[in-house]
Amino acid sequence: MKTVLKQAVSITALAALFGLVVNASLLIRCAKGEFREGFESPPEAPDIASVTLEEAEDHFANDRNAVFIDSRSPEQFASGHILGARNLSIQAADADKKLLLDRWRIGPETTLIVYCSGGQCLDSLKLALWLRQQGFREAKSFPGGWMEWSRAGLPAEVGRDEK
Repeated sequence: MKTVLKQAVSITALAALFGLVVNASLLIRCAKGEFREGFESPPEAPDIASVTLEEAEDHFANDRNAVFIDSRSPEQFASGHILGARNLSIQAADADKKLLLDRWRIGPETTLIVYCSGGQCLDSLKLALWLRQQGFREAKSFPGGWMEWSRAGLPAEVGRDEK
C-alpha cells in the first residue's frame, strides 16, 4: 500500500512540475499583468461614444482637428501606431498626463479618438473617461484599436512620440 501511495504522490508531483514547465511563459506573462484586461469588467461609461473602424478612418481623413491618442505604453507605441497619433499611456501618473496635455495645447472641444491594443483591452475606455473628467467633452473610445487599424492597412508609423 505504501508503494502505491508513493507512486501516486510521485506521479502527481511530476504532473504538476510538467504543467509548470509547459506553461512557464504564460505564467510569466500573467505575473507581468499582460492578461489583466481579460479579467476586468468594463468601467461604467454611458457617456463615452464608441467609434467604429469606419468612423475612426473618417475622422482621420476628414477631421483635421481630431487627435488620435494611443493609450498603450511608450514601447508599444514606438513599435507601431496610427500616423500622427500622440502617446498618452494609461499607465502614466495623472500629473504626467496633465503635463503632456498642457504641452500639446488641445482644447476641450477637440475630438479625441482614444485607442489601445484592441480586442479585450479596456485602456482606451479608461483613458477616455479620465480625459472626460479633465474637461475634454469629445473624448471617444476606438475599441478596435491598433489591432483593427493595422490589419486594415491604414496609415501607420513607428517611433517614439516626439510631439
